[in-house]
Formats: sequence, C-alpha cells, structure tokens
Amino acid sequence: DLAVAASIIQYQTFAELLAISETVDYKQYTVAERANAAYTLQPAGYVALAGDATLANGRVAQLQKSSAGWHIENFGAKEKTNSTTAIKNAITRAVDSVIVGNAVVYWFNEELLFSENNSGIAGVGGPMTLYNLSLTETSIRVSPASPELGNIISNVTINNVKVGRVGSSSGATGIKLHQVSELTINDFSSLASHVAMEIKGIQATNMSNLMLNVGNSVSALSGVSLITYGGYPLSAGGFSPAYTTNVTNIIAGADFKVDHVLDINQADGFEVTGGYISAAAVSNVNIEPSTGQGVGSVLFNSLYLDGVLAGQGANHGITVPVHSGSFLNSVKFSDCKIGNYLSHIINIDGLATNFEFVGTTIRIGGGVGVRVAGGYQSSVKVIGGNIGFCTTAVYAGGVQEFTMVGTSLDVCDLGVKLENTDSAILDNIYFRNVTQKLDITNVPNLSGGNCVANDDGIIDVNSGTFTPTLKINALTTGITYTSQSGNYVKNGNVVTFSLEIKLLSKGSELGTVTIRDLPFSVKNITAFSVYAFNLSSTRTQGQLQIISAAGSSNVLNATVINSSGDRIFLSESDIDGDLSISVSGSYIAD
Repeated sequence: DLAVAASIIQYQTFAELLAISETVDYKQYTVAERANAAYTLQPAGYVALAGDATLANGRVAQLQKSSAGWHIENFGAKEKTNSTTAIKNAITRAVDSVIVGNAVVYWFNEELLFSENNSGIAGVGGPMTLYNLSLTETSIRVSPASPELGNIISNVTINNVKVGRVGSSSGATGIKLHQVSELTINDFSSLASHVAMEIKGIQATNMSNLMLNVGNSVSALSGVSLITYGGYPLSAGGFSPAYTTNVTNIIAGADFKVDHVLDINQADGFEVTGGYISAAAVSNVNIEPSTGQGVGSVLFNSLYLDGVLAGQGANHGITVPVHSGSFLNSVKFSDCKIGNYLSHIINIDGLATNFEFVGTTIRIGGGVGVRVAGGYQSSVKVIGGNIGFCTTAVYAGGVQEFTMVGTSLDVCDLGVKLENTDSAILDNIYFRNVTQKLDITNVPNLSGGNCVANDDGIIDVNSGTFTPTLKINALTTGITYTSQSGNYVKNGNVVTFSLEIKLLSKGSELGTVTIRDLPFSVKNITAFSVYAFNLSSTRTQGQLQIISAAGSSNVLNATVINSSGDRIFLSESDIDGDLSISVSGSYIAD
C-alpha cells in the first residue's frame, strides 16, 4: 500500500497538472484544489472526455470516478462561485450514474440539463444547494432531447438537493421533469421559484420529503402554480401519460404569490400521503383536466390544506373549474384537514365523477363548505368527517348523485341544500348549531335513514318545501297571489304534504280550476283533505273534493259531488277572486 501511495503524484492546483508532460502510461495523480480528484494517464490516442486533463504534451489524464459518484468539485465547482460549466461537465460525464456535491452552496447562472441522460444528482453529507443567479431560467431540467416525440429518460435519482435563487424571479422554475420514467426524488427543496416542479409525462415515480416554497420576496405572478402535474403533448397527436406517482411527506407553500399550489391536468395513479399545503392565491389544489384528456385516479391521504387566514388568505381549498377535459374519474381525500378560506372551501364547478371525502375535516370558510355544481354526470360523496363554520355546510345542485353518511355539521346558517339533483342519500347526519338544517327541492330519488340526530331531537331528512300554483284552463292569465306555500316529508315513496294558496285575483281565464306542482308525481289517483273559503255564492251544493288528476301527474283537480252523485269539476265561476284554499294528505309517489 505504501508503494502504491508513493507512486501517486500529488498536485495542489489543476494548472500544475496541465503543465506537465508525463509519458508513463497509467501514472496516477491527485489535485488538492479539485477535492483531491484522482487522474490516471491514458495511453496515447485516448480521446479526452468532460473533466479529463489534457497535459502540455497532448497526453490525457483521465478523471476517475469517486466512491460516491462523479463529484462536481472534481470538475472545478467551488462553493459560492459560478460553477455552471463544472456541473454540466459532471452531468455529461456521468451518463448513467449520479453526480454528487458537498453540503455547500454552488452558484450557477443558467439551466442545468440532464438531457438524454439517466444520471442523477445528490448531496454528500448534507443537502447540496444549487443557487441560480439567473432570474427566469429553470434550475434543473430532466428531459430527453425530443420529449414531444414520446422519447423517455429512465432511472433518474435526485437526492438531498436544494435549488434556490438569489432574489426575485419572473416565472422561474425549480425543476422540470418531462417524459421521465422510474424517477426517484428524496429530500428535495425549492425556494424563490414561481413553479417549484413542472411535471409532464411522468411514470413509475416515487418522491419523498419535498419542501417547496415560492418565498424569498418573489413578486406575485398569476396564471401559474407551484406544482403542475400533467401529460406531455406529442407532436404526433395525443398525450404521453402521467401516472403511477407516489408522493410522501410534502410541505408546499405559495405565499399567495401564485394561483395554485398543486394544479393537476392529467393524472392516473397519483397518490399524495402526508404533509402540509398552504397559501395559494386561488386554491391549494386545482383539478382541471386537459382538453380532450382526463384525470383518472387521484388519492390524497392525511394531508392538511390550509388557506392560512379565514379573512385574508386563499379563496378555496380545492377547485374543479368548468373544463374541456373528457373526464374526471376518481378523486378521494381520506383523513385530510381542509380549512381557513375566504370563499367556498370545496368548489366543484366542472364535471366530477366519484369525488369522495372520507373522514375529512372541512372547516372555516366564507361560503359553502362543500359546493357541488358540476353537471348532470357529477357524483360526490361525503363519508364521515366534519363540516362547519361556513354559511352553508353542503350545497349540491344540478348533479347526478350526492351522498352524505355519518357526517357532523356545525355552526352554519344552512346545513344541507339540495336542488335539481337526480339522486341523493342522506343518512345519520348530526347537526349542531345549524340555523336551518335542510333545504331540499326537486330531488326525485332521495333515500337514506329516516331521521337524523341533532340538538333538538329528531328531524326527517327527506323533507322540503315547494311552491304550488293555481291554474284555470291550464293557464295563469291574470292570476296573482297573496301567498302560496307548500311543505312535504318523503319516507321512501310515501309523501305527506300540505299546501296553502291565497289569491289576490283569479284573472280572466274561463275553465276548470286545478292546483299544480306537487313535489313528486302521484302514482295512483288519490283523494286529499281540503279546506276552502271564498267560494262563489252560486256554489252552494255538494262536498268539495281534491283528487289527483291522473297517475304519474303532479296536478290536483278541484271537484264537487252534486245532489245526483255526479262529480263536477270546479270552474272559474265557482270561486271568488280572493279564494283561500288549503290541501293536505299523503300519497304514493310515482
């Protein structure tokens, strides 16, 4: 060993090595100023690679790989100096292996590129910090030369790396990952970039311990997101997929400088577990499928989405805007906490199928806790959890299906408002300090438990209001009202209702009097109880009856039985202009 060590020539500077004219093949050297980089003199004819030393006589001393990888200080990188060339030379030399750096700060002033290169980057003994002196460049880009053609880089590792900037930037990006497969990122941090991570066309990827922040006095920039996740548009048409990505333990804060913390526009098999996401200007998580594409399966576990300040912070926790994507298939938030927002906490305006919240706390917002208005194909479930400190806890309107089971609602003006929804299930819901518990209109298939526990005892969940109308000859010409109101309770397909109509004027039409707009159609002809006054003085005989017009109809006919036993329809001549009529009863809904 001593003989081998003695045969190695040690130089203090790289310039000293370049100046020699050594001719002994495989002679070994080290250079102190390059972190004791090791070199071996190669036989004549060897072609120099990035990082090698070409001696005064033209012979090449080949740089040797260190035990940890290709160390950037062996290529000339130095702490707090512009090390762009050295780092790029290390990347070029690494090819399929990792480049490493010490736990110090290295400056550079342009994009670091891993193009068509399966190498990685890692800190040794602590985080390697790369500080970009440029204001608009990407710090790290991992991408093949032609990602638009579907080319992919595989097996890239990034460990224990920080990227940052010396000051304010405009649209700068921390790391771009385009068309990468089997990527591993551990202990990665980004500071002072509007976009910390731009992900397009990613596959079979694992990330852990991400710490991403706009920070560092960066000015606000709308229209961008701290993390973007989607597919890559290919020049041949279509998208390269973005799927099977697992993120564990993420801390990401936007400091209200960008629209969203996480913006998903194409994903399948994307899962985030554990962490804290905060302080976007618009929403912390935005799910907006790309044109002609869609979002498949997305899962969030044990994640805290924080608007930071209820009166001054982010507008929303989660948004699904109206989108031109083909579908949004399955999104689930499990055991998450979402709160402190200016407006609606969950705001779903776009089509959302199988959108689910399980055991999730949704609290403190200036609007609705969970607002769903995503169209006739949308289906949303709230299972367990808690919603509170909102104007309205839950609103679903114009959607296909809404389900809420075992959820606690508290400190709201209105608990649940459903309207124009094809199907809904409400079961075992607990109300506390909710001014109006339910407001349900036009939900033809409403089911679930018959009652809900609350501070006041028991209420029926399948209840609501409706507005009855009076028509003459099936028209409303000139008819005006003093009041018109209706209430109903639906237990299974049995509807119990009461209505009251008070006229101000019966108008000018001639013909049969009917009452319309029951909350549900009547399956079979049924008679109901009636109370009326201000009938015409000419109507003195017979018993007034209200019966359903026909099966599958929400119209009621007003009739009398005359002395001959015949049923006669009530007409405009039988009522006065200030008619007051009340109807109540139960029927089987169609």
